[in-house]
Amino acid sequence: MRAVSLALVLVFLFSEVASATTCELLDGAYVEASDGTYLGFFGSASALESIANPAGIYGSSAGVNSVFNPAGLYGSTAGVNSANNSSAVNPPSIYSGLTFVGYLSTNSTKTPKVEAQATVENCTFTTTEPKRIGGEGFFALGLDSSTTVSFFGNSKTGFNLRWNLLPLVP
Repeated sequence: MRAVSLALVLVFLFSEVASATTCELLDGAYVEASDGTYLGFFGSASALESIANPAGIYGSSAGVNSVFNPAGLYGSTAGVNSANNSSAVNPPSIYSGLTFVGYLSTNSTKTPKVEAQATVENCTFTTTEPKRIGGEGFFALGLDSSTTVSFFGNSKTGFNLRWNLLPLVP
């Protein structure tokens, strides 16, 4: 009986530690759909882009790109790229900077994963800005006034070169 009690206490302690570590790891991490759409971040309930903000565009049930919108592409139970479709092949990914953290998904075959509703209910986030690279999720280097280099895609290892040709002024 004593061994069983000790085992239960250890399981409880390790699950609390794992939960705290997961919440800390997610604080500030951003969510990106498989099509590259930014879906908000795990942050303070008062942060505008936080999925923990029920009045924000990414945390409300009405936001077009909210994982909590039951009729949306990323929040429905039927969307192929939805966080709430238990058989979604391409659920949203979670990143902290360039580091892949896991999937935002109810699909049990996707690992590592967290579920949106349970995470928002069980974690207290304090970060007010997402841990992203540069603006709009890109790591941009201004080479000169007409050239930029950016990281893109799920692997976050590619790059995109764009040249903005300016007309010659006589």
